[in-house]
Amino acid sequence: MNIKKYEDYFHDGSIINIENEKHDLIISMSSNSLDPDYIDETLDLDHLNCIRGKLYITNVSKILLYGGEINYPIFQIHDCGGIIDFEIKKNKVILKGEWIDFPPKKQLPSNYFSYEIYAENVSWENMPDLFDPFD
Repeated sequence: MNIKKYEDYFHDGSIINIENEKHDLIISMSSNSLDPDYIDETLDLDHLNCIRGKLYITNVSKILLYGGEINYPIFQIHDCGGIIDFEIKKNKVILKGEWIDFPPKKQLPSNYFSYEIYAENVSWENMPDLFDPFD
């Protein structure tokens, strides 16, 4: 599935989980709710009419956080993340948002992030039944 044509729907969506496997990242994500009548192809949506699945970023070569290079991998230490911007540009993923924590964790006043992830390949697996513990 070509997720690039749906990337705008991920504004106000969520990051469910981030997994690291060697030089690969797997980001479980959900879009904002959308009207299925405006989808131009058969696309399985979840029970909230969201696009839900896993973004596979393979053979990561560089990760920038606010423009500065960081060491791989990215660890998810927060409960989830809200997506502000999501773009795929050839072999680069731009992901901006805010990390969110729920009690008993203390929510920090500013948990914004801005990642640029460079990799060999970016692909999407649509998974409308993907479990989200905060649904």
